[in-house]
Amino acid sequence: MDIRKKGAVGVLVFNILMLIAIYSIVISTNGQLTITVHYSNGPNNAYHFNPIVSLFIIIIFQFIIFSVMAYILDLKLRNYSPAYIEKKREKYIKSKEKEAIYLITEQQVSIYLKYKRNINDFTQTATPEEKATLSVEQWYTIDNLASDILLIKKGQVSQSTINSVGKRIKDKLKDQAAMDLLLTIE
Repeated sequence: MDIRKKGAVGVLVFNILMLIAIYSIVISTNGQLTITVHYSNGPNNAYHFNPIVSLFIIIIFQFIIFSVMAYILDLKLRNYSPAYIEKKREKYIKSKEKEAIYLITEQQVSIYLKYKRNINDFTQTATPEEKATLSVEQWYTIDNLASDILLIKKGQVSQSTINSVGKRIKDKLKDQAAMDLLLTIE
């Protein structure tokens, strides 16, 4: 049985027990609603409620509590459901595959360096093949990485920034050849 179903059954059993406790309310001889509470070491004690309290209101209240508990339990257990975990895994794989399409290659870095970091020259004089190879988004990604590398070479950044840039370079570039070519920037 799925863990969500087990949790729902558990909440249902709990609420049935609570309804049984609510139905243990009896109308005493003096017209008051009475819940009898048994203590293990003492006599029976009773709590008295005003007779205008309707059992219907108590049942509605219990239904609302049941609905809220079932919703919260469903939200909590959804993270552990095998179907939900599989769906998250597939979504993660698709996002990684989509990112892999946009990884920057050595050829794209060489085009970037050919135009000496000047996007105006690229957009005005690049061949159609070069424009098809390197998109404007990829150009700006390479440009941001190149700017960060130049700051690192000048020694104007902290160690945490160096680590962050290194991680971004590994995430954005397809292979070591593209990384080596980008690191030659001056």
